[in-house]
Amino acid sequence: MEQDSNDTVLFFEYEPTFVEMLEMLMEKRLYDTSAYTVELEGLFHRLGYDKESRILDVAAGSGFPALNLVEHGYTIECSDGAEDQIELFHRRARERGVSLSCKQLYWNELSQVYAPETYDAVLCRGNSFIFAVGGWNQDVPIDREVALRTYTETAKSFYDVLKPGGVLYLDKFKDDEVNHKEVVAKIRYGENVTANIVFWTERDPIYKVRRATMLLQKEDGSESGPLNIGYDLTAPELECCLLNAGFSSVDRAMLPSETFFDIYLARK
Repeated sequence: MEQDSNDTVLFFEYEPTFVEMLEMLMEKRLYDTSAYTVELEGLFHRLGYDKESRILDVAAGSGFPALNLVEHGYTIECSDGAEDQIELFHRRARERGVSLSCKQLYWNELSQVYAPETYDAVLCRGNSFIFAVGGWNQDVPIDREVALRTYTETAKSFYDVLKPGGVLYLDKFKDDEVNHKEVVAKIRYGENVTANIVFWTERDPIYKVRRATMLLQKEDGSESGPLNIGYDLTAPELECCLLNAGFSSVDRAMLPSETFFDIYLARK
């Protein structure tokens, strides 16, 4: 097994699924979830939003930070395209006693469910936007022209549900991200089975493809994990897509607890 100085150990009763590992990693290793929630509330305040503002999380995943925001009194609605994420979302909501559900929707279906000009803010977190072209836990062909057109169309679907003056919060991997393969934590499960969780990213500057995955690396050296593949979207390309979708401006934001992705705020 690869060696790493990180001493984070995650405990499970059984071999966890991809989404269960990812959720616990976010809570125990990748984010200070309490600090991030407070910082996000501060951003809302600076943008003029309060607990009566309507917020739509279109990449809700297993519930972070939506469940935290509801516990803090915010009004938020949620959707996600992945069935396994939604199942875990509802399990965590029940465990925390939070009355919040998550609809299973792809982004091109938003207009079928949500009325236009309804929300003060739309959240698309977790580097999710780049998978508008597909590629989340699957291998798909990547074409630059198709990707940029799809990103613009997806941004337009977010634009449509925002109120005039509303803001889209969107994040993306950093443009200076380098290829890497590193152990980020260890897990123990079952009869004291130990394994590594490995993050792997490879960017191809010629074909403009970004491949990434979270691998479960066992003691015998075997590795398993779903491949995530997407277009290697740059900040200027993203900003162009957002403006072409109708947003009047695109600014950057910084939250101290968000160290992995760059944050973009697009105003309608």
